[in-house]
Amino acid sequence: MAIYVVREDGDLSYPPRDIGIIIEGVTVLSGFPSVTTAFIMLLGLIYALNLQYPKDFRLTFEVAQKIL
Repeated sequence: MAIYVVREDGDLSYPPRDIGIIIEGVTVLSGFPSVTTAFIMLLGLIYALNLQYPKDFRLTFEVAQKIL
């Protein structure tokens, strides 16, 4: 499970071409306006699809849930 950002030529001065979410190697959603929106949608997908948090990111997701 991951959030991906596609940029043209790695140039950070322009907005990304695409931002999306990958779960188990499959792009499930794309076209987000920001990484923040993609992160919030990822939390929603984890909840709606009853997925387990990746062990390495368990604390990151817990902190984000408590802050948001």
